[in-house]
Amino acid sequence: MIERFLEGADFRCVLDLATGRGRNAAKLLALAERLILVDIRPENIAFCRRRFRDDPRITFVANTGYDLRDVPDASVTLFYSFDAMVHFDSDVVRAYLAEARRVMAPGARAFLHHSNHTGGEDWLHAPHCRNFMSQALFAHYARKEGLTVLQQVVMDWGGVPALDCLSLLRRD
Repeated sequence: MIERFLEGADFRCVLDLATGRGRNAAKLLALAERLILVDIRPENIAFCRRRFRDDPRITFVANTGYDLRDVPDASVTLFYSFDAMVHFDSDVVRAYLAEARRVMAPGARAFLHHSNHTGGEDWLHAPHCRNFMSQALFAHYARKEGLTVLQQVVMDWGGVPALDCLSLLRRD
């Protein structure tokens, strides 16, 4: 399902937001010339350093959880986040969309897996700990931050219908 979203993507410089222990990074590394691994948890970044043995193509960034201040403007050709943004508060999602716009090069794309849960704002009681977000609200935030929505697909997750959404964005 993800591969069709990434067709035609520019893998010269890929940013993996909320990389965790590098599950997606391992797959992206096979395609990327450069890879920026970003996570709020320094222990995840330390784990990735050990896992990838300081591969010279990889930059490791422990961030604040809402900005990408250590990533240069217009340097990223593919902004990627899978299985993490579904848990982000809507304010954090909006902040990251603004940062994505800043760090993405003109023509770059963003592939983002986010929540489509609108059944309440208490993520602790939501299915699979999803935060409040919708396909439409995400698209609205993306456009307000100067990004073009190319495609969105709502999908089931963990047996819950229409719980998540995959969005493909572009910086013009």
